Amino acid sequence: MTPYEKAQMTYETAKEALNDIAQSLAVSDKQKKEARTARDKLIDDYIDDQIIKITELTAKYADFIQEMETVIANIEKDSPLEALNTLQKIVDQGALVLKGIS
Repeated sequence: MTPYEKAQMTYETAKEALNDIAQSLAVSDKQKKEARTARDKLIDDYIDDQIIKITELTAKYADFIQEMETVIANIEKDSPLEALNTLQKIVDQGALVLKGIS
């Protein structure tokens, strides 16, 4: 598990726990309010921030794939260089990843 995945799992678990507290009949209104406030802050400061970062990284990745396509075209696909084949594989796999995201 990557640190990002661990953080996401932790954020979601905390959000669920805070929701449970906010909806519990066993806690006071003050405690519910505190849980809702903490949950909203968690969403704003951590979960939404992660979504923004993912969006930015996806855009950068799309730019990278486009740049590699240009490099391949400029070097010419018929080049006998094995490294060019490696770049082509990266571009092809990256395009599939981006297609799955959109």
